[in-house]
Amino acid sequence: MRDFDLQPPPPSERARRLRAAAGRIAIHVVLAVLLLCVLFPLLWMLVTAFKQRGRGMELSPIPRTLVTIEAEPIVLAPPGIRVIPVTFELADPGRRWSRVVVAGDFNGWDAGASPLIFREGVWVRTFTDISPGPHPYKFVADGEWMADPGNPTRDADGNSVITIGEEPVFNTSAPADATRIEGGRLVIDYAAPGLRGLVAGLRLPEGDWTSTPLTLEGGRWHGELPLPEISGADAVSLPRRYQHRISFSEAWSRTYTLSNFRRILTDPDYPFGRFFLNSLTVAAGSGAVTVILCLLAGYAFAIKHFWGREVIFWLLFASMLIPGLVFVLPQFTIVNALGWRNSYQGMILPHVANVFGMFLMRQYIRTLPGDLFAAARVDGATEVQVIRTIVIPLAMPIIVTLFLLTFMAQWSNFLWQLIVNSPDSPLRTLPVGLALFRGQHDVDWELMMAGACFSVVPITILFIAAQRYFIQGLTAGAVKG
Repeated sequence: MRDFDLQPPPPSERARRLRAAAGRIAIHVVLAVLLLCVLFPLLWMLVTAFKQRGRGMELSPIPRTLVTIEAEPIVLAPPGIRVIPVTFELADPGRRWSRVVVAGDFNGWDAGASPLIFREGVWVRTFTDISPGPHPYKFVADGEWMADPGNPTRDADGNSVITIGEEPVFNTSAPADATRIEGGRLVIDYAAPGLRGLVAGLRLPEGDWTSTPLTLEGGRWHGELPLPEISGADAVSLPRRYQHRISFSEAWSRTYTLSNFRRILTDPDYPFGRFFLNSLTVAAGSGAVTVILCLLAGYAFAIKHFWGREVIFWLLFASMLIPGLVFVLPQFTIVNALGWRNSYQGMILPHVANVFGMFLMRQYIRTLPGDLFAAARVDGATEVQVIRTIVIPLAMPIIVTLFLLTFMAQWSNFLWQLIVNSPDSPLRTLPVGLALFRGQHDVDWELMMAGACFSVVPITILFIAAQRYFIQGLTAGAVKG
């Protein structure tokens, strides 16, 4: 009986090529995903730096042509309960303020209790729990108290006064949104000139939205929506919104701008140039002093022979196991005792004794040929000449690496620079300066990311320049065999 070979036939050349191509594609896809994960924070920083104020936390980088304007909700009360809505508005077309609050006798003059919401150039908020009668109030815009420019009524103390009666009340004679309830219908009266079309929406208690297109009459949009019947003893708040379409170019201009970078460079309240120069001085000074000290210490531990060399080295090396935050308090105590607060030496000197840098230098210098040092001593070279003519040229790669590591660490150092400088110090560095955009109630992400973009520039330039020095250091230190 003849035996048959049951082994499968070898794959064809085309199948092998397809398999190899599929493997390459899979590798590239995985690498692309990993690259995107690594670069995502940088991309988010760049996109946010170009966004208009107040839009930094929007996740989508693509401008939206459908614009939604969230309006103040409508409060429906069951029969027998009277709800009087009181709306406060403050026009701010260019958004000069990042936070606006209304404070009056109805909230105990609390400057943080009743923030307004910014909507299409207007700060607005509606109250339904203010008792009838006259009420003095003021706006607090970014911490500055101001009377209502749209309400001429004042009391003896210069406060604006609003009087609440039996009908809906507005703080201005021409409110942007004068929508009201009449006979079971929502009568919409909204000022938004220049739009090509507008749709009003109302969210029903069931969760569905009902909407109607509005008509433009005399610069204001008008329309009506039926209101649902309310059952029960409690009032119900129904969210409202307006929607309209804009062109993609207009959506782009509403989303992105270059003004953040101009403001960073020209704002007198934010001396960016001074912060940048301070960071450059501290980072470069720390890098230079650290390299010098670590080079000398590494040379001593690698070449010189003295009593207790290994014990001292390993004791220093073991100190790296102690968390760096443990040294903050004793370092600050010493700096304060020496009177080095608000000074460059107070920011630079406490971090130049770098044990890790000394370890790098020692390990690298130990790899250098010992015959070079022996020949130099036979020729009568001093220690300074040995370091200058042999160690520095051959150790240039590790010198540049240590300088870059130290520069990066001190360039982004926030905690120590914050501690050692007072809030009004002229020597504040860039990381501390960027924190000025974090207010008590909100964060100006757009300006913070614009400043962060500038802070990346020196690091990028140093890394590009360091590539050449790496090659020069390796070739200059080559020993011809």
